[in-house]
Amino acid sequence: MKLFDLHADLGHAVLKKKRAGYTDILSSFYTEGLQTGGIKAVCMASYFDGRQDWAQMQEMVLTLREAIDECPAVRLVDDARKIDWTDPYLYAMLSIEGMCGIRENVEEKLDWLYAQGVRLASLCWNERNALACGVLGGNSGLSELGIAAVRHMERIGMRIDVSHANEATFWDIFAHTSGVIIASHSNARALCPHVRNLTQRQMTAIAQRGGIIGAVAAAPFVHPVREHQDFLHYLHQVRWLCESVGCSHVGYGFDFMEYYDGVTDAVQGLERPAQAIHLGNWLEKEKAYQKTAYENAVRVLSF
Repeated sequence: MKLFDLHADLGHAVLKKKRAGYTDILSSFYTEGLQTGGIKAVCMASYFDGRQDWAQMQEMVLTLREAIDECPAVRLVDDARKIDWTDPYLYAMLSIEGMCGIRENVEEKLDWLYAQGVRLASLCWNERNALACGVLGGNSGLSELGIAAVRHMERIGMRIDVSHANEATFWDIFAHTSGVIIASHSNARALCPHVRNLTQRQMTAIAQRGGIIGAVAAAPFVHPVREHQDFLHYLHQVRWLCESVGCSHVGYGFDFMEYYDGVTDAVQGLERPAQAIHLGNWLEKEKAYQKTAYENAVRVLSF
Protein backbone atom coordinates (compact mmCIF):
# COMPACT_ATOMS: atom_id res chain seq x y z
CA MET A 1 0.00 0.00 0.00
CA LYS A 2 1.50 3.32 -1.08
CA LEU A 3 1.37 6.27 1.32
CA PHE A 4 1.25 10.07 1.20
CA ASP A 5 3.18 11.75 4.05
CA LEU A 6 1.78 15.22 4.73
CA HIS A 7 4.72 16.40 6.84
CA ALA A 8 8.45 15.70 6.65
CA ASP A 9 10.96 18.32 7.82
CA LEU A 10 13.33 17.69 4.94
CA GLY A 11 14.02 21.37 4.29
CA HIS A 12 15.72 21.67 7.68
CA ALA A 13 17.63 18.41 7.19
CA VAL A 14 18.81 19.25 3.68
CA LEU A 15 20.03 22.73 4.57
CA LYS A 16 21.94 21.42 7.59
CA LYS A 17 23.70 18.81 5.48
CA LYS A 18 24.47 21.27 2.70
CA ARG A 19 26.16 23.57 5.22
CA ALA A 20 28.17 20.57 6.39
CA GLY A 21 29.47 20.10 2.86
CA TYR A 22 27.35 17.20 1.64
CA THR A 23 26.05 16.89 -1.92
CA ASP A 24 23.38 14.66 -3.50
CA ILE A 25 21.68 14.87 -0.13
CA LEU A 26 18.27 13.37 -0.88
CA SER A 27 19.78 10.43 -2.76
CA SER A 28 22.48 9.85 -0.17
CA PHE A 29 20.37 10.03 2.97
CA TYR A 30 16.61 9.98 2.46
CA THR A 31 15.05 8.54 -0.69
CA GLU A 32 15.88 4.90 0.05
CA GLY A 33 14.14 4.99 3.43
CA LEU A 34 11.06 6.70 2.02
CA GLN A 35 10.75 4.23 -0.82
CA THR A 36 11.37 1.23 1.44
CA GLY A 37 8.52 2.43 3.64
CA GLY A 38 6.14 2.68 0.72
CA ILE A 39 5.94 6.48 0.92
CA LYS A 40 5.21 7.54 -2.64
CA ALA A 41 4.46 11.22 -2.04
CA VAL A 42 5.65 13.57 0.68
CA CYS A 43 5.12 17.18 1.65
CA MET A 44 8.70 18.33 2.20
CA ALA A 45 8.50 21.09 4.77
CA SER A 46 10.80 24.04 5.31
CA TYR A 47 10.65 24.53 9.08
CA PHE A 48 11.07 27.85 10.91
CA ASP A 49 10.86 28.10 14.69
CA GLY A 50 10.40 31.86 15.09
CA ARG A 51 14.00 33.06 14.89
CA GLN A 52 14.41 33.29 11.11
CA ASP A 53 14.00 36.29 8.85
CA TRP A 54 12.73 36.35 5.28
CA ALA A 55 16.17 35.81 3.73
CA GLN A 56 16.64 32.67 5.84
CA MET A 57 13.24 31.39 4.78
CA GLN A 58 14.15 31.91 1.14
CA GLU A 59 17.49 30.16 1.60
CA MET A 60 15.91 26.98 2.96
CA VAL A 61 13.17 26.85 0.33
CA LEU A 62 15.64 27.36 -2.52
CA THR A 63 18.10 24.83 -1.06
CA LEU A 64 15.37 22.21 -0.82
CA ARG A 65 14.22 22.91 -4.37
CA GLU A 66 17.79 22.54 -5.59
CA ALA A 67 18.14 19.21 -3.77
CA ILE A 68 14.93 17.94 -5.36
CA ASP A 69 15.98 19.08 -8.82
CA GLU A 70 19.33 17.25 -8.58
CA CYS A 71 17.81 14.00 -7.28
CA PRO A 72 16.90 11.61 -10.12
CA ALA A 73 14.52 9.62 -7.91
CA VAL A 74 12.29 12.59 -7.00
CA ARG A 75 9.75 14.58 -8.99
CA LEU A 76 8.49 17.95 -7.71
CA VAL A 77 4.77 18.65 -8.28
CA ASP A 78 2.53 21.56 -7.36
CA ASP A 79 -0.73 19.62 -7.72
CA ALA A 80 -1.32 16.16 -6.31
CA ARG A 81 -3.23 15.17 -9.44
CA LYS A 82 0.13 15.15 -11.25
CA ILE A 83 1.38 12.19 -9.18
CA ASP A 84 1.66 8.97 -11.17
CA TRP A 85 1.07 6.21 -8.63
CA THR A 86 2.32 3.52 -11.05
CA ASP A 87 5.80 4.83 -11.86
CA PRO A 88 9.00 4.30 -9.80
CA TYR A 89 9.49 7.92 -8.72
CA LEU A 90 9.05 9.58 -5.35
CA TYR A 91 6.91 12.72 -5.53
CA ALA A 92 7.51 15.86 -3.51
CA MET A 93 5.28 18.81 -2.74
CA LEU A 94 6.65 21.86 -0.94
CA SER A 95 5.24 23.06 2.37
CA ILE A 96 6.14 25.61 5.01
CA GLU A 97 6.05 25.13 8.79
CA GLY A 98 5.95 28.60 10.28
CA MET A 99 6.20 31.95 8.51
CA CYS A 100 8.03 34.00 11.12
CA GLY A 101 10.09 35.66 8.38
CA ILE A 102 7.02 37.37 6.94
CA ARG A 103 6.66 40.62 8.85
CA GLU A 104 5.51 42.89 6.04
CA ASN A 105 4.61 42.73 2.34
CA VAL A 106 2.64 39.59 3.10
CA GLU A 107 1.02 39.16 -0.31
CA GLU A 108 4.29 39.66 -2.20
CA LYS A 109 6.08 37.10 -0.04
CA LEU A 110 3.29 34.55 -0.23
CA ASP A 111 3.34 34.98 -4.00
CA TRP A 112 7.09 34.24 -3.98
CA LEU A 113 6.53 31.05 -1.97
CA TYR A 114 3.74 30.04 -4.32
CA ALA A 115 5.99 30.61 -7.33
CA GLN A 116 8.55 28.20 -5.81
CA GLY A 117 5.84 25.53 -5.63
CA VAL A 118 4.67 25.85 -2.01
CA ARG A 119 1.07 24.63 -1.73
CA LEU A 120 0.68 24.02 2.02
CA ALA A 121 1.77 26.35 4.83
CA SER A 122 1.24 27.14 8.49
CA LEU A 123 1.48 30.71 9.77
CA CYS A 124 3.44 29.80 12.89
CA TRP A 125 5.29 27.04 14.65
CA ASN A 126 4.80 27.01 18.44
CA GLU A 127 5.77 30.67 18.86
CA ARG A 128 3.94 33.95 18.48
CA ASN A 129 5.03 35.91 15.41
CA ALA A 130 3.81 38.81 13.30
CA LEU A 131 1.04 36.70 11.76
CA ALA A 132 -0.30 34.33 14.37
CA CYS A 133 0.19 32.52 17.66
CA GLY A 134 1.30 28.94 18.16
CA VAL A 135 0.43 26.61 20.99
CA LEU A 136 3.25 27.87 23.26
CA GLY A 137 3.07 31.54 22.29
CA GLY A 138 0.17 32.74 24.40
CA ASN A 139 -3.55 33.20 23.92
CA SER A 140 -3.77 35.65 21.02
CA GLY A 141 -4.99 34.73 17.55
CA LEU A 142 -4.39 36.15 14.11
CA SER A 143 -2.99 39.64 13.73
CA GLU A 144 -4.32 41.93 11.00
CA LEU A 145 -1.34 40.80 8.92
CA GLY A 146 -2.29 37.20 9.63
CA ILE A 147 -5.84 37.80 8.47
CA ALA A 148 -4.49 39.28 5.25
CA ALA A 149 -2.23 36.24 4.90
CA VAL A 150 -4.94 33.57 5.17
CA ARG A 151 -7.23 35.47 2.83
CA HIS A 152 -4.45 35.74 0.25
CA MET A 153 -3.51 32.09 0.68
CA GLU A 154 -7.05 31.12 -0.23
CA ARG A 155 -7.04 33.44 -3.24
CA ILE A 156 -3.88 31.99 -4.74
CA GLY A 157 -4.56 28.35 -3.88
CA MET A 158 -2.24 27.65 -0.96
CA ARG A 159 -3.72 25.36 1.70
CA ILE A 160 -3.62 26.54 5.30
CA ASP A 161 -2.06 24.18 7.85
CA VAL A 162 -3.30 24.56 11.45
CA SER A 163 -1.23 21.90 13.20
CA HIS A 164 0.82 24.26 15.40
CA ALA A 165 -1.79 26.98 15.84
CA ASN A 166 -3.24 27.66 19.28
CA GLU A 167 -7.00 27.51 19.60
CA ALA A 168 -7.51 31.27 19.18
CA THR A 169 -5.51 31.24 15.95
CA PHE A 170 -7.32 28.10 14.76
CA TRP A 171 -10.73 29.68 15.22
CA ASP A 172 -9.61 32.98 13.70
CA ILE A 173 -8.45 31.07 10.62
CA PHE A 174 -11.81 29.33 10.52
CA ALA A 175 -13.64 32.67 10.81
CA HIS A 176 -11.66 34.45 8.09
CA THR A 177 -11.58 31.70 5.46
CA SER A 178 -14.12 29.50 3.75
CA GLY A 179 -12.13 26.69 2.14
CA VAL A 180 -10.24 23.53 3.02
CA ILE A 181 -8.25 23.50 6.27
CA ILE A 182 -5.50 20.94 6.89
CA ALA A 183 -3.87 19.76 10.11
CA SER A 184 -0.85 18.14 8.52
CA HIS A 185 0.51 16.45 11.65
CA SER A 186 -1.80 16.30 14.67
CA ASN A 187 -3.64 13.70 16.73
CA ALA A 188 -6.74 13.59 18.90
CA ARG A 189 -6.55 15.33 22.27
CA ALA A 190 -9.16 12.94 23.65
CA LEU A 191 -6.59 10.13 23.52
CA CYS A 192 -3.51 12.20 24.35
CA PRO A 193 -4.09 15.52 26.15
CA HIS A 194 -1.17 17.35 24.58
CA VAL A 195 -1.63 21.00 23.62
CA ARG A 196 -0.47 20.14 20.08
CA ASN A 197 -3.37 17.77 19.59
CA LEU A 198 -6.85 18.70 18.40
CA THR A 199 -10.11 18.91 20.32
CA GLN A 200 -13.18 17.17 18.96
CA ARG A 201 -14.64 20.56 18.03
CA GLN A 202 -11.53 21.43 15.99
CA MET A 203 -11.54 18.05 14.25
CA THR A 204 -15.20 18.44 13.37
CA ALA A 205 -14.54 21.92 11.95
CA ILE A 206 -11.74 20.57 9.74
CA ALA A 207 -14.03 17.82 8.45
CA GLN A 208 -16.85 20.29 7.80
CA ARG A 209 -14.50 22.22 5.53
CA GLY A 210 -13.55 19.08 3.61
CA GLY A 211 -10.11 19.02 5.19
CA ILE A 212 -7.82 16.33 6.52
CA ILE A 213 -5.97 15.47 9.73
CA GLY A 214 -2.58 13.82 9.30
CA ALA A 215 -1.98 11.38 12.15
CA VAL A 216 1.42 12.26 13.59
CA ALA A 217 4.01 9.70 14.76
CA ALA A 218 5.85 11.98 17.19
CA ALA A 219 5.70 10.02 20.44
CA PRO A 220 4.42 12.73 22.87
CA PHE A 221 1.36 13.28 20.66
CA VAL A 222 0.41 9.58 20.50
CA HIS A 223 0.06 8.70 24.19
CA PRO A 224 0.99 10.46 27.44
CA VAL A 225 2.78 7.37 28.83
CA ARG A 226 6.16 6.53 27.29
CA GLU A 227 5.61 2.76 27.37
CA HIS A 228 2.51 3.24 25.22
CA GLN A 229 4.11 5.49 22.62
CA ASP A 230 4.25 2.66 20.12
CA PHE A 231 2.86 1.55 16.78
CA LEU A 232 -0.17 -0.11 18.36
CA HIS A 233 -1.23 3.13 20.04
CA TYR A 234 -0.49 5.07 16.86
CA LEU A 235 -3.04 2.84 15.13
CA HIS A 236 -5.43 3.59 17.98
CA GLN A 237 -5.09 7.29 17.10
CA VAL A 238 -5.80 6.53 13.43
CA ARG A 239 -8.91 4.53 14.28
CA TRP A 240 -10.11 7.20 16.71
CA LEU A 241 -9.71 9.96 14.14
CA CYS A 242 -11.63 7.92 11.57
CA GLU A 243 -14.43 7.16 14.02
CA SER A 244 -14.57 10.81 15.12
CA VAL A 245 -14.67 12.59 11.74
CA GLY A 246 -14.85 9.84 9.11
CA CYS A 247 -12.09 8.13 7.14
CA SER A 248 -12.42 10.69 4.34
CA HIS A 249 -10.80 13.28 6.61
CA VAL A 250 -7.80 11.33 7.90
CA GLY A 251 -4.32 10.86 6.47
CA TYR A 252 -0.72 10.69 7.69
CA GLY A 253 1.76 13.37 8.66
CA PHE A 254 4.46 11.26 10.27
CA ASP A 255 6.91 14.03 11.28
CA PHE A 256 9.73 11.51 11.53
CA MET A 257 12.36 12.50 14.06
CA GLU A 258 15.07 11.02 11.81
CA TYR A 259 15.33 14.42 10.17
CA TYR A 260 16.59 15.92 13.45
CA ASP A 261 19.92 14.52 14.56
CA GLY A 262 19.80 13.46 18.18
CA VAL A 263 16.03 13.82 18.67
CA THR A 264 14.51 10.59 20.02
CA ASP A 265 10.81 11.41 20.44
CA ALA A 266 9.71 8.73 17.97
CA VAL A 267 6.98 6.13 18.14
CA GLN A 268 8.38 2.67 18.88
CA GLY A 269 8.05 0.65 15.69
CA LEU A 270 7.65 3.79 13.58
CA GLU A 271 10.93 5.56 14.26
CA ARG A 272 11.94 6.13 10.63
CA PRO A 273 10.41 6.29 7.15
CA ALA A 274 11.35 2.72 6.20
CA GLN A 275 9.12 1.46 9.02
CA ALA A 276 6.03 3.04 7.44
CA ILE A 277 5.82 -0.27 5.58
CA HIS A 278 4.15 -1.64 8.72
CA LEU A 279 1.34 0.88 8.31
CA GLY A 280 1.01 0.00 4.63
CA ASN A 281 0.76 -3.69 5.51
CA TRP A 282 -1.92 -2.92 8.11
CA LEU A 283 -3.90 -0.89 5.59
CA GLU A 284 -3.73 -3.75 3.07
CA LYS A 285 -5.68 -5.85 5.57
CA GLU A 286 -7.92 -3.12 7.00
CA LYS A 287 -9.80 -2.14 3.86
CA ALA A 288 -12.16 0.25 5.67
CA TYR A 289 -9.20 2.58 6.28
CA GLN A 290 -7.51 2.36 2.89
CA LYS A 291 -8.53 5.79 1.60
CA THR A 292 -6.40 7.27 4.39
CA ALA A 293 -3.26 5.96 2.66
CA TYR A 294 -3.13 8.65 -0.02
CA GLU A 295 -6.57 9.26 -1.54
CA ASN A 296 -7.60 11.92 0.98
CA ALA A 297 -4.29 13.76 0.75
CA VAL A 298 -4.53 13.83 -3.04
CA ARG A 299 -8.02 15.31 -2.79
CA VAL A 300 -7.08 18.20 -0.51
CA LEU A 301 -3.86 18.98 -2.39
CA SER A 302 -5.43 19.06 -5.83
CA PHE A 303 -5.91 22.51 -7.34
